[in-house]
Amino acid sequence: MNDLPREIIIEILRFLPGADLKNASLACKLWNTLIESTCLWSIALDGYDKEEKNHFIRTTNRKFGTIKITHHLNEDNRVHVHEIFRKHGANVQKLILSQSRVDNVRTVADLLSCTPNLKHTVLNTRHILAVRDLPPDHVLPDLTKLKKLELRLVDQGIIKCFGKAKLATMEIEEMRLVDFGVLSHFLLSQDMLTSLTVKNYWSPRSTLAGMQKLNHTSTGPWDKLAFSMLETAIGTSYDHDQLMRYVKSQTDNRKQMEVGNFNRAMPSTVYECVSAMPKLDTLNVSIGQIPWDKDIYAQLGENKSVRTIELWDDCIRFNDDDEDDVQFLGNFLAKFPNVRRLILRDTEVHMNKKILAMTTSVSKLEALSVDVFDESLSGCVNISNLKSLRIQHLRGIIDWSQFTKRHTRLAELTVCTLREAQFFTTDDIDQMASNVDLQRLRLGDGFVADDRFFEIIQKKCANLKVLHLHRSCIANGLKHYSVNALQLHDVV
Repeated sequence: MNDLPREIIIEILRFLPGADLKNASLACKLWNTLIESTCLWSIALDGYDKEEKNHFIRTTNRKFGTIKITHHLNEDNRVHVHEIFRKHGANVQKLILSQSRVDNVRTVADLLSCTPNLKHTVLNTRHILAVRDLPPDHVLPDLTKLKKLELRLVDQGIIKCFGKAKLATMEIEEMRLVDFGVLSHFLLSQDMLTSLTVKNYWSPRSTLAGMQKLNHTSTGPWDKLAFSMLETAIGTSYDHDQLMRYVKSQTDNRKQMEVGNFNRAMPSTVYECVSAMPKLDTLNVSIGQIPWDKDIYAQLGENKSVRTIELWDDCIRFNDDDEDDVQFLGNFLAKFPNVRRLILRDTEVHMNKKILAMTTSVSKLEALSVDVFDESLSGCVNISNLKSLRIQHLRGIIDWSQFTKRHTRLAELTVCTLREAQFFTTDDIDQMASNVDLQRLRLGDGFVADDRFFEIIQKKCANLKVLHLHRSCIANGLKHYSVNALQLHDVV
């Protein structure tokens, strides 16, 4: 490998995770030099670091791409932290302040000023700032490369530090908002923002009122907008009116909408607005927020623009022997006749069976994604147009011969992880390839790719365009390099 050009060796080494990078640096002098001078490392500052570690950080030539701070930022350690950022800040692409207390907004602004290449910031500070605002004459950090900002449990004053950012994604969770003026002013400056998520567990009423106010002052060109309120119900007529005003204001623009995680049922009028969204492409819904009353569906129109529906479990439970108790799912899905893709996230097998029994109402469904898949669930899948199946966790032996005979159009299969290697083998590939024309195949950790597997791929999968395998699938000495579609990955 050392005979390769230095640029290629560096590119290879940059793919190594932290632990492997450290081990590789001990392999030889050349690798040590290249790793220490070119690769990006991660480091955590917890306030209990020994002087040896602090000295190393201040003097090393390593490049730190990620810095995580878990201690308080106050006058006692401000100089020390600033010294680290002045030396390494130019290389930092991700900054995390986790469980920290920040005594001064200016402290954060000064750190950010040292990170011109920052792309992702996560601020999770659980203590209110002692000094909430920047001085009027303070020069804002130049953060034009920052694309994602996550704010959790922080004071609103900290938003001003990011005034020069060009965000694409912003997530706000339980921000301490005195008023929405600060947030509104900030969002007006973010003309590249396409995704905004607001979660407020304790004061949904002020959140709704503020977001409604925001909508009047901003064109809000976001493709995705979601907000969740877990602890306080939309219980009063005032809360309901605020919710409806806001949802109605989103009807014309939104391409992705998330509905869920209220501790009472979502007002059915929300779905009247959802059904009228002409650009809505993706709808994410917690199952507990789907209306049960069949009379509601008689009043709802169809939304023919939605192509993807994602359902997730929020601890709702059904009677396993009673199919009538999930008929509302069929009624709900029928209102989106052009759905092509169904995603079942964080749902158990017994619930997936119930949901799949209702998919007959979605005749154009082509793609299915499930978290957990086993033999009992495979028998419940009867989607005539199924072309793509994605399985996060395979937990049983599947009769793939029968499955593919029922789904002759299947062209794409992804299995991310196998609990046991026997759950998916080369014999299964052989059976599948006899019944369907596989074009994309992705197999993750747990699958064993032997020489026979590659022989079957070459002989029976002539139209295979993508073959992604987890690195652990490959054993030494295999004759697989003639498969042009093959790519090895750390994550499938």
